[in-house]
Amino acid sequence: MFSWFKSAATKKDSWAYSAELYAVGTVACTLFLSAALLSHAIHDHSWFYCDTNAPVARNWCGWVGACISGLFYYLFGGASLLLILLGALCSYCLLAQKKVNQEWDRLAACVGMILSTSGLLALHARDI
Repeated sequence: MFSWFKSAATKKDSWAYSAELYAVGTVACTLFLSAALLSHAIHDHSWFYCDTNAPVARNWCGWVGACISGLFYYLFGGASLLLILLGALCSYCLLAQKKVNQEWDRLAACVGMILSTSGLLALHARDI
């Protein structure tokens, strides 16, 4: 039984373009997140705000974008805009076909910057 798991874990990808597919998916998710975060409106219908008078979402990505941007602004505040930088860095690493062990320090620094910036903004009760 254990030999079956070993053979399944050591198989090569049968499709030659799987790395490019991951890169395109990451670029698409980064662009969607960018559009959702940049067009965030506080009074859009989302999981965190509901108003019967507001007819439509003003977010460029509709109700889904309003919910996602509301969630990230709730969790990270104005530092959620740095998630665009993290997505762009991940997209660059995938498009350039760099390994994680080559770029782990930049990814860790970007995540640390997001967490520390959101913590400092919350500490001083400021927002971007």
